[in-house]
Order: sequence, then C-alpha cells, then structure tokens
Amino acid sequence: MYAAQYVATIRAQTPELDQKIAAGVLSPVTNWLEANIWSEASRWEISGTDDPRHRSRRYRFPFRKHLEQRYLAA
Repeated sequence: MYAAQYVATIRAQTPELDQKIAAGVLSPVTNWLEANIWSEASRWEISGTDDPRHRSRRYRFPFRKHLEQRYLAA
C-alpha cells in the first residue's frame, strides 16, 4: 500500500516517470525516496497516519487504483 502511495506522488511530481523508468533511468524514484522517505525513516510512525504526505485527498485511493489498473484493465 505504501508503494502505491509513493508512486502516485512521484508520478504527480514527475509526469514523464514511466518513460524514464522504461529507459532505465531510476533517479527520479531514488531521489524522491531519499528526500522524502529514507532521510526521515525514524521520524514518523510506521502507520503513516502521522506523516503529512499521506493525508492528501489526492492520494487517498492510490492502492485501489493500482489494483484496478493491474487486475481489472482490459
């Protein structure tokens, strides 16, 4: 579930993310993870509810969207 939230956030900030990943360029992902997750690893509770990045309505259902795209897409 966390990964779906992170990917939704990274995609919103990096519209060309899929093209970069397809080209083997992973730096947008690793840079975002370093700045937003790894550097603050012990600051927030594991539940994520205390993390303001996860409160946005915009990213409320990224896991559901991921599942729908993966398993229900024709």
